[in-house]
Amino acid sequence: MNIKDYAVRRLFLPEELEQIRTMQERAPEFLKHYPRHIEWLTMALDEILIGRRIAFGVVRSGFNVTGHPTTQIVGSIILKRGIFSGQIELKNLFIREDSRLKGYGHALYMKAEDYCSRAGCTEIETEVPCDEIGTIHFLHRFGFHVKRILNSPYKAGDHLYQMTKSLVPWYTGDPFDLKSLAFWVLERTYGFSEIVPTNDNHRFDFQLQPPTIGPLNKTVARIDGAVLIYDYDDPTDRLTIERTAKGLEHQLVIVFCHEITQEAAAFCNRNRFKAFDRNTIAQCFNQLLPHSWPSFPKRDVAGMLMSIKGDYFARISKTPSPFTYVKSGPVGKFLKPGNTALFLVETTPTTAGDGLRGLAEVHNISVGHPTDVWQRIHHRNLLFSKPEYEAYTRDKIEVLAVELINFRPLPLLERSELTLVLPKEVSDSLHELDYCYISADSLNAIQKLTPQRPHSDPDNVSMRKYAVTLSFAGEDREHAEALAKLLREKKITVFYDKYETADLWGKDLYQHLQSIYRDQARFCVIFISAAYAKKLWTKHELKQAQARAFQESKEYILPLKLDDTEVPGINPTVGYIDLRSTSLADVVDLLIEKLRERNADA
Repeated sequence: MNIKDYAVRRLFLPEELEQIRTMQERAPEFLKHYPRHIEWLTMALDEILIGRRIAFGVVRSGFNVTGHPTTQIVGSIILKRGIFSGQIELKNLFIREDSRLKGYGHALYMKAEDYCSRAGCTEIETEVPCDEIGTIHFLHRFGFHVKRILNSPYKAGDHLYQMTKSLVPWYTGDPFDLKSLAFWVLERTYGFSEIVPTNDNHRFDFQLQPPTIGPLNKTVARIDGAVLIYDYDDPTDRLTIERTAKGLEHQLVIVFCHEITQEAAAFCNRNRFKAFDRNTIAQCFNQLLPHSWPSFPKRDVAGMLMSIKGDYFARISKTPSPFTYVKSGPVGKFLKPGNTALFLVETTPTTAGDGLRGLAEVHNISVGHPTDVWQRIHHRNLLFSKPEYEAYTRDKIEVLAVELINFRPLPLLERSELTLVLPKEVSDSLHELDYCYISADSLNAIQKLTPQRPHSDPDNVSMRKYAVTLSFAGEDREHAEALAKLLREKKITVFYDKYETADLWGKDLYQHLQSIYRDQARFCVIFISAAYAKKLWTKHELKQAQARAFQESKEYILPLKLDDTEVPGINPTVGYIDLRSTSLADVVDLLIEKLRERNADA
């Protein structure tokens, strides 16, 4: 199990943008080639605030010198969409010098490219100083090519490579909107642009007039055909297709349905009709869909996972029910009253805790152009101010407003825990998930996880079985056992696996230790060493301890260093005790002091 100590997020909060400014204002790469870089950066950050530019950042999580959870932005990228074009400009791809060669640049660029594809862009363009060889090679690896060389308008004597990459726009509609998907396939994949309705609600005719080709200006004959769309859950049978396709036997016919019977599929094959159902859509177009295709029918939609910034989630608990949340549309338009909205909270520099943090009941749905939606919902306890709404929706054609009731906060349920109960097509992309429908089975599985978590004051002694839990590699057991013995002598409850042999016997240790290291102690002492950094079980234990620390936003993890190994997720600046210069007896005294302080604060 890997411990991922960072995430790539869209940045638009003032405190996030201030971190970009601080990170870049003295960067030699920019100052060398762009003498007015600070002036430009100030303008760009102001435009991000009002939605004219888009920024993404690498947000690294860890703990500060007092043991509190923190986040730092260690890399960023800025995008500017062309007006009335499919082109987008890539600016300011930057990773902080002390954070390079760790994969952050790769993750940052891929997130930006995904956004461009989602936004319907057909080309990314950027300019790179000719002597920035590392950046040029980096972009080459992602498929960029040099279009031309320019004299730099920013610094006399400098030259720039103009580099571009072509993109295939993704499908951005709702995954259950079969008509929208069919038209996207015809236009983006097959190149048909003239699509007209007929008297039959299921049939749309199309034409393709290929351009003149070849040295003799010969033309290819015009192609006529039809697309048949059956946008309902019941399996589409042969008679239905045969009736709609009457008279089209010698034309190009493409069939779209959610599910097709074997007899209907055989009929399409005999007549050389191309048929797409749920399975073939996933096989043919999965790489061009924002998320994997749902494995369940539309009628089984029970709710949606909805991504939200921690700062906005904090507003929910202060907003009376009902309240209205806005997301970029149209994904979610098939939600129904009574469905459940599950809030996946993203960590920001001012709020910690990445995972499921709350749920609410869907009361009403409104979808449309941002201006029209605002008129309908601005008086319904909207979570955003008008300037925030306008900045967020500036580049949107369609948005979805979800009116919610019966909000209930939840103790943090990490994304990694959700993957254990969600279908593969959801869990495979959960680390990048924004919005995704879930079925009743998935909703029930998630809800079974949430009641097991304590909802009371985290410092209430009665809620914790242990004062201290120990996390260590087997190679360091002698140190852990010695500390456990000293703690027992001081009547301090401690989780040490050898003391729990009978209790652990027969249990699902993955689930049980998850609860121990996340919920059942007041502090977690970690023996940091080279062996600790390599073991799977210690990574699992640390992951749960980190989830607890982020949830409470106070010190919970107490590191004891056995050597100079750095463990992902624990910053080198974190306050620690070095066992090479401190005795275990002194460690016990310090632990007792920490417990007394926590009791005094409770």
